[in-house]
Amino acid sequence: MRKYIDTFKQRLTESENLNISDVSDSNQFKVGDKVIKNEETWEPNDFDSWGRGIGVGIIVEPPFEMDEGEVDVRWPNGRSFEFTHQLRKVN
Repeated sequence: MRKYIDTFKQRLTESENLNISDVSDSNQFKVGDKVIKNEETWEPNDFDSWGRGIGVGIIVEPPFEMDEGEVDVRWPNGRSFEFTHQLRKVN
């Protein structure tokens, strides 16, 4: 499993110009945090075709109170609500 994570980190950092050390294993998120999709737990939905989960997203203030374990993410191509277990923080 660790090798898979390391390979994913390497592939992501090459495509997003990030350092491997920038990808965190933490699931604690706050407004302003940069995030990427967690390939291991990502659950595709209809919004993926609009750019959901592509690139680096930013946690933004939601328009209403979210349930625990959910955040509002502004991806480069749009905004969507995400479950935190599907995300990884970028430092």
